[in-house]
Amino acid sequence: MGLFFSHDRSYRVTKFLTNSEKIKEKIETHDNALIPNFDWLDGETFPTKIEENHRIHAQHFALKHVCKGNFTSPINENIKPGFKILDVGCGSGQWCIEMAQMFPDVEVYGFDLSPCFPVSSDWSTFIKEIKRVLKPGGIIEQHECDGLAHSVGPLLNKVQNTCIHVISTTNDIDLRFARRLSEVYETAGFENIHESYLSLALGKWGGRIGEICADNLKHIYLTMQPWLTPFTGLTEDEYNRIIKQIVVKELDEYNSYTNHHIIWAKKKASSYWWFY
Repeated sequence: MGLFFSHDRSYRVTKFLTNSEKIKEKIETHDNALIPNFDWLDGETFPTKIEENHRIHAQHFALKHVCKGNFTSPINENIKPGFKILDVGCGSGQWCIEMAQMFPDVEVYGFDLSPCFPVSSDWSTFIKEIKRVLKPGGIIEQHECDGLAHSVGPLLNKVQNTCIHVISTTNDIDLRFARRLSEVYETAGFENIHESYLSLALGKWGGRIGEICADNLKHIYLTMQPWLTPFTGLTEDEYNRIIKQIVVKELDEYNSYTNHHIIWAKKKASSYWWFY
């Protein structure tokens, strides 16, 4: 049985010809911990077309293009007829549909809950539960975005720092937990842990995928507006104008980007022998 833990992501999608060298040259390191990783840029055209206003579908196809497929773990080497795949946080279910088409002899399940963001103290319990339902030798793959954008201007810097502070103190949620997932996996007893990340431009400077990621950022912060504004001292209109200014202007001025973290691992194969 293979188990995949993924968050379905999406946006409106049109053709996008990546100018990889131009983007790589624009990036400067503004974060001491991680160097921007745009190695996925290879000049290929972003080919997917879907109907506009399907934000979730579009984001799914954008990340599929960036990750060069629906998964990065070696599922092709492990999947067999009759195996099961579970998508935790399946969103629209597009990933499940494509996996079922790719592997017609397996069973694909997906579920989503809202809200389903574990508090900081729950991640260990959550990953252990994933391990419990995963058969020996099964694979878990998790995709998460860093909760902090990099190379940002003063407006986004203030908004995101306020957001991180408020969420961590009032809800005990660490928006940057993705960078520490390998520790949770190790504690849970997984083996063959592989961790990587890809950098995604925010804004028009990153082409169509950059626009998709910027639109996602806008959607997130506008959704947070009702409870975040009391901590900013701004009115609703002032807050919305600032978010618009960030997306329309500031992201491109500062070549802002975010990191998409990927981790996959295996549950240790059983050492027991069964006789019939």
